[in-house]
Amino acid sequence: MAEIDVNLAAQPVCRFLRTRGLLMEDPDLHRDADPAWIESTLTALPEPVASEVGTWVKVMGEQGRREGGPHGYDGIRRYLSTLQPTLTASGPRWPA
Repeated sequence: MAEIDVNLAAQPVCRFLRTRGLLMEDPDLHRDADPAWIESTLTALPEPVASEVGTWVKVMGEQGRREGGPHGYDGIRRYLSTLQPTLTASGPRWPA
């Protein structure tokens, strides 16, 4: 709807259509931003770093690192965004 008119207030229009059963939602457009960001960040990492960090994300999401339980994707994203510059930096350059 936003492509139709940049000034269109889409939320009230969507609310109106939803209450009348006329809105068909696309789940792909409503993905939570944190898991989507984590997925794209993992995809951009080189192997084997990507699989190792992917395992870490899975463990943090399912178990957490303490008795308190699993972390939410927002917390995992904060950790990963802090680590991202280090994970994507090229390694040391050794003289030949």
